[in-house]
Amino acid sequence: MTDVRKTIVTALMETAGMNVREQAIRVLGALHTAGYRILGPDEVDAVTLERAVVAAEERAEWVPLKAGDMATAIRALGRKA
Repeated sequence: MTDVRKTIVTALMETAGMNVREQAIRVLGALHTAGYRILGPDEVDAVTLERAVVAAEERAEWVPLKAGDMATAIRALGRKA
């Protein structure tokens, strides 16, 4: 994935002379193409949560909680949003 700042700057340079709304649309499109996802406040991403669950389960012996408890807590974050 490219650096987000570089992606935004490149998109803006390509939109010189366009109105701000069109620039915003192009920047969002460039970010999406580069693999970024934009989440609003308090939103969570299911894919990221599942990665956290897998990491918690793989490292269960490092933390005092049971992996199942940690996984349940992480998944609960997704249900709150």
